Amino acid sequence: MLEGLNTQTLLRSLAKGGAQREAVQIMALRLAWLEAATPCVGPSLARHSAPVKINKDQRGPGRVLVVVCSASAIANELQLAQVSILANLAARGPFYQFNKIFAFAGQVPPLPLERSPAPEAKANTPSPEPDPRLVAEVERLTAPLEPESLRQYVGQALLEGQCQRQLDLKRGAHICPRCGATTWRSQDLCLYCELEVESLQRWWAVYALNKKPWLGMRSLNRLLRRHHLPPVDHFFWRDLKRQLCSQRRAEIWKALSHLEKGSPLPDSQREAMLNLISLRSGRSPVQMDEELARRILKPALWKIYDSGRVQHRPPLAPKDPAP
Repeated sequence: MLEGLNTQTLLRSLAKGGAQREAVQIMALRLAWLEAATPCVGPSLARHSAPVKINKDQRGPGRVLVVVCSASAIANELQLAQVSILANLAARGPFYQFNKIFAFAGQVPPLPLERSPAPEAKANTPSPEPDPRLVAEVERLTAPLEPESLRQYVGQALLEGQCQRQLDLKRGAHICPRCGATTWRSQDLCLYCELEVESLQRWWAVYALNKKPWLGMRSLNRLLRRHHLPPVDHFFWRDLKRQLCSQRRAEIWKALSHLEKGSPLPDSQREAMLNLISLRSGRSPVQMDEELARRILKPALWKIYDSGRVQHRPPLAPKDPAP
């Protein structure tokens, strides 16, 4: 269940996305905030304030710790005592080093360890007992974590997650073959992995077509299977090529608009037109003929490609004024 995890990847396993990873960092700061701010402003003011965000310092290198307080007077006290508070935080390690504190009045979120009691409807829900081997393994992984409150919270979260996983499997959920998480979807992959696979599939398709515009759908599917990705269908292939062709044509016209009329056609734009023909027809530059290029480039671009000179389209004639 937890094989292959070490101390460095423990928090990463708890948070896949950037937003979840930031939440874990804020939780660690919240637990260290009480010990750092209590000697400076007292326990009462420390409990009525909490770090909520980490921002970049716009005036130079470093970070700014954003703290919310239950009253504006507490925010003023923290601003006056921020030098000593920052020194106490910096003594814990490089992660706790900040340039300054920005305090404002607002609603202070509850501590992570201060959980509300479970409702009576869920009190009778049976929860499986954790395996003693799992408990020993969690204790071994969380032993290097500091402070003690963070170690207890991470260990409790791991145990609750594994117990909930066993309970979900008994209720009919299945395990995602890509990430190993439990999911209730009818598809094999969970929603997170499905979105990731679709993103990787499109990235590899665009990369392959940019490198070889004449690549066919069968060759692309062989490349995708080599990277353990599902193949594309005809509709995805047709829409992707249509979008890439429109984008290439717009890029060519944008580059030509910056050139003077009658100037020679740059080699880069001639190569871009050849790539557009290859992408639209599925043929390599060796297999192209004049009729195919004329039909794909259309009259405006074909006139520029054939003559080798930049010839902008004439402006539209002004409309006659209404009588």
